[in-house]
Amino acid sequence: MKFQLNATDDGSDRIYEYCQLANYDLCSTSPMIYFGTILNENLDQTDHAVRYFRELLRLVGKTHPQLPEIYDALGDAYARRNEISRSIECYKIERKIQKKRGILPSKPDEKIREILQMRLAEEENKTNEPNLDKANLLCELASCSNYAQAEIYLNQALQMYEQLKLASPLMSTCIEELVWTCRMNENYQKCLDLLYRRLAIEEEYLPVDNQKLCSLETASANHISFVFKI
Repeated sequence: MKFQLNATDDGSDRIYEYCQLANYDLCSTSPMIYFGTILNENLDQTDHAVRYFRELLRLVGKTHPQLPEIYDALGDAYARRNEISRSIECYKIERKIQKKRGILPSKPDEKIREILQMRLAEEENKTNEPNLDKANLLCELASCSNYAQAEIYLNQALQMYEQLKLASPLMSTCIEELVWTCRMNENYQKCLDLLYRRLAIEEEYLPVDNQKLCSLETASANHISFVFKI
């Protein structure tokens, strides 16, 4: 049996574009990272990619110049495997190393934000009612957003905690972050209101002689002095 193959130029522009992109990836990424990326994105061998990048981290050491890129690639592999918490942790480590080395970040915050927004959308699809997972996700979103957007997320999270009637360390931490954000946004009156609310919340679940509660009372007094000086 014989087969006759006819060659045409159909789709040649797409082939050329693919080759150009592949060549760019190869030139802009080190071979050791590119190999794992191919496993993850092109060969659908994500489990092998995760093991490969974890082994790379073990071998290269903490001073390797491409350590941030390895964490970034490992985060992508975890995200593809839907291990969101591990993925976010890798991106955070990448950002921390970049800041320590004075390197301009490759926007890991945007990756984290996209994943968190996706998870929040999934929770919204499950139920319209407030729940603890939604509130916690909003707090995480605030941590990788600018001050203006962070204030919106934290206000939404605080509202959910209040609707759930949760006087807890989680709610107290949310208020603490919101105080700092409002201060950065120069909303000093709201800072004071929030500090009093935080104090009232912690009084509900901490004993009167607790050291943290005493420290918070002192911090509230100092913050009041700071605002009135302004």
